[in-house]
Formats: sequence, structure tokens, C-alpha cells
Amino acid sequence: MIRERALGNVRQSRNGIYEILGASEGRFRLREVISNLEFDTFIPSGFKGEKGQFVFLRIVPPLHDTAPYFVGLTTPYVLLGLGESDWLAYFGRFQIVPGTVGCKERLRRHMKLGCKPTYWSEFIFYGYVNFRSDAIFLTGLPGPTGDPAPPSGIRSAHLEARVERFSSPMRTNTARAVRFPSLPDATWSGLRENTHGRHRLRMARQGSDTER
Repeated sequence: MIRERALGNVRQSRNGIYEILGASEGRFRLREVISNLEFDTFIPSGFKGEKGQFVFLRIVPPLHDTAPYFVGLTTPYVLLGLGESDWLAYFGRFQIVPGTVGCKERLRRHMKLGCKPTYWSEFIFYGYVNFRSDAIFLTGLPGPTGDPAPPSGIRSAHLEARVERFSSPMRTNTARAVRFPSLPDATWSGLRENTHGRHRLRMARQGSDTER
């Protein structure tokens, strides 16, 4: 019975855009953009999120008579350079506007299904910036048909700059020029270290292949 209820909760769950309102002992108080509902959520990845950050996350409701909190089903995707106004404008293009008739169901359908089966997967793929052990970093907004589109206030060339920044570990000045003020210096340092390590591993593999 518990297994069936757990599977039912997973089937009913969906992605959402959440603002971090606070954190305590590994649990986060999240507020969903549009619905304004708040959720006490445990995130198993060891997420070190900060108040005011926005995350793209799938949460699962608790089972009755068990833990009283929601659980993050995915590693949190931290949304860089984006504010609530950007997401409100994005949802407005799909007639998902707070306070309007049918808003809740349109939001549920859009966040679960998108505009096509690969909609949210493509958003993650094209918006990917880098990762830490506890989180993945994205930027930009999904386009009306699933193509990535930069939010207002971010240059359209940002994705190209992002690729150049993280594919060339020696060009730290590029990273410094386009980084977002909402991300602490320590976080950017960690992202660069992750990228440099992957670059060195890739170069070592290429050298090994050449020797063969």
C-alpha cells in the first residue's frame, strides 16, 4: 500500500520554479513562482542553496502518516541571472497569469509536459552552465517552442560567451566579465575548478587516444 501511494505521488509530481525563502537543517522553505504556495522540502543532494536563489526542481509530496515534508526528486537546477519578473513574463506568454481562471491547471500542465515531450530536457541541455556535487547551474529561459532564449537584461550573445568561458580554462577574465552578481565569488571559484578539472581530463584522454 505504501509503495502504491509513493508511486502515485511520483506520477502526480511535476517540475516547478521556486524561490528559496530560507533553510534549516537540510530542509528548505520554497515558494513557487505563480502559485505562491510554500513547501517545506528536504533535498537529498546536500544542496547548499541560499535565500533569494531561484531553482528549477521537481518535488514529491509526503506520504500520509510519515515525514511531514516534501522531497526533492531531482538535483536542484540553480537559475542564474533570472528574477521573478523574468519568469512571470515567460509564463505570461502561455496565459499562465496569477489570479486568472484556470491558472493552476495551465501551470501544472506546462511544468509537467511543456510544449513538446523534450521541452524541459532541452531547456536543461541548452541552458547548462556548470555543476557542483550538490547542484546544477542553468541560465536563460525556454523559448515558446522549446528553444532557449535569454531573459531580459542578459545579452543575446550570453550563451556563446558562456560556452567560450567554460571551454577555455585560461580565460578567467571572460568569466569575470559576464558573471552574475547573484552568485557568490566562492561559488564561481568552485565552478571554475570543476571546469578546469574536466578540461584537464579531456586533454589527457585525447593524448591517450593519440598515443594509440
